[in-house]
Amino acid sequence: MVILTMASSLSLLSCEGPEGPAGLDGLEGAQGLQGATGAQGPAGPAGTSGTSNVIYSPWITNVWEKVPNPLFVQHTFAAPLITQAVLDKGGVLVYFKESADSNFIKILPSAFYLNGELIFTIDSFFELGKLTVFHGISKAPNGEGIETFRPDSQTRYIIIPGGVAGRVKYPVDFNNYEEVCSYFGIKP
Repeated sequence: MVILTMASSLSLLSCEGPEGPAGLDGLEGAQGLQGATGAQGPAGPAGTSGTSNVIYSPWITNVWEKVPNPLFVQHTFAAPLITQAVLDKGGVLVYFKESADSNFIKILPSAFYLNGELIFTIDSFFELGKLTVFHGISKAPNGEGIETFRPDSQTRYIIIPGGVAGRVKYPVDFNNYEEVCSYFGIKP
């Protein structure tokens, strides 16, 4: 009977009671060692050409003048955004319109006709900090030039900064001003 009493006592001692309250959090341990660097992930697909760095001028009304050689007419204006970096690696597009109200916009160089006959070609050149729009000998009566035919004409330039050596092919027709503005996010 003693064995039975002992077995009953042990059975009562080994019963599980209700769970007690949670104890306090322990102290934070020391930081572990840095893990090994993981493997390089696969290369992602090539992105599209960026256009956020494209810079453009406002429309500038031309102030035509005859240069020392009276056969040439030009307008030279400051273009501080044409930097050495642009000259070395970028591109500059120059557009011309006949007046502030005109929607007919041409990239330069552009031929100018009078009564169906070519009388001169308007062109441009740029150098550090400035741009010149000009034309040479006019075949018009009395040698009249753009200063007579379109005295209120305007010019705008668009700078496409370069970043990578080599030829870049843009999916846009630079002769189409509206398409250029749409592609590069320019307000026409």
